Amino acid sequence: MDGKSLRGAIRSDGRCVHLISALRDDGIVLAQREVDAKSNEITAFRPLLDPLDLTGAVVTFDALLTQTDHAKFLVEEKRAHYIAVLKGNHPSLHTLVKDLPWKEVPLLDRTRATAHGRDEIRRLKPPPCRDCRSRTPTRHCRSSADGAPCAPGGCQLNASTRSRV
Repeated sequence: MDGKSLRGAIRSDGRCVHLISALRDDGIVLAQREVDAKSNEITAFRPLLDPLDLTGAVVTFDALLTQTDHAKFLVEEKRAHYIAVLKGNHPSLHTLVKDLPWKEVPLLDRTRATAHGRDEIRRLKPPPCRDCRSRTPTRHCRSSADGAPCAPGGCQLNASTRSRV
C-alpha cells in the first residue's frame, strides 16, 4: 500500500491529485483510487482493499496507515497478514515494541542504504510465536490470520526494525 501525489495534476480547486494504490511485490497495480480532496489515505484504505481477495497475502504499509482498525480489518475480515511501519506517531505502541527484549532475538538480515537524504539501517528479527515460542516457520499458528493452532514444531512471526543513523 502506498499513496502518492501526482506532480502536475491539479484539481479545479487548486489541490494536487493524490492516489492510494495496492501493488504486488512485482509492481503490478492491484487496485488504485483517488483520495478525496477533504480526506487522507487512512479513510481510503478499507474501500481500496475491500474488493480484493487477500487471503494469506502479506500487506505492507507505512506509518501513516498503521492503524488498529486497519490491522483488525486485514486479519479478521480479509484473512491477510500485515507488516506495518511503527514510528512515534503511536507513542504507546511504539514504547511497547521498543521495550521488547530485542537483544535476545537473532538477527537474520541487515541492510544499510542512503536515500532521500537519510541513512537507514533495516534489521530483520523473527520473534518467537506468542503461542508456541518456536522459531520454526509454518503457516498454521493461532497468531496467524487463519486462526489455526500452532503446528507441531511451531511457527514464526517476523518483525523488522529500522533506524536512522
